[in-house]
Amino acid sequence: MSAIFRPPNKSLIQITYLFQKQPKRSINTAATYPRRTLQVSPFRPANSTTPLPTRLRNISISQGTRSPTTAMTAITAFDVSIDLNLRGLRSLKAMLTKASSHPAAATSAMPHQDLAFQVQCCVNLAVGGLGLLTRTQQQVPVWGGEAALEEMIARVDKAIELLESGAKPEDLSGIEEKALEVTYGNGQTATWGGREYVLGYSIPNFMFHLCMAYSSLQSQGVDVGKMDYLMPFMAGMAPGS
Repeated sequence: MSAIFRPPNKSLIQITYLFQKQPKRSINTAATYPRRTLQVSPFRPANSTTPLPTRLRNISISQGTRSPTTAMTAITAFDVSIDLNLRGLRSLKAMLTKASSHPAAATSAMPHQDLAFQVQCCVNLAVGGLGLLTRTQQQVPVWGGEAALEEMIARVDKAIELLESGAKPEDLSGIEEKALEVTYGNGQTATWGGREYVLGYSIPNFMFHLCMAYSSLQSQGVDVGKMDYLMPFMAGMAPGS
């Protein structure tokens, strides 16, 4: 049996398995057995450790033709901080824009308190993170109580503008090794390493509040789905985008 995998580098790997139809016969006679072809999901990694069925024999691996692709470049601190937050803010804006056309939004029947808090956290984390990582002062959009959807969208727009113009990849060069003084929401502070801050605090914290905003909109009956959330992250990344 042949299985075709497409690993991350887009090369085509074909794995050929040979069924032994009669378990008691010698494997030397296996050449007379018919082969089977199995198409496997391209999302299964080539180095998968999933056990093979015990009746599979004579496993051989051959390298196929490499598909046209660009070699993967190194992931930078900018990619997993500023750019990731920027994509998240675009996702948030898309979902809020969809909510603004919801019938309840026009009648003020849609409760916004929890949603406004989640949006505020996303904006504060993204803009505050920009200032922290670039060692610059950033003006976080001002919040004054419960906000209407239009106000939330305007604040997200302002945050997007700040992130788009506030840093280049080279501005974060070496940030992984620098000490950052982080102020939490309760006013307490702590010193983080740059790498630890991005991976252990910035990413999970921002994504948590983004997902909570998504959940809040869904609970209020807004027709947002996975692709509304995901498409801004896929833009420029997915094949054909």
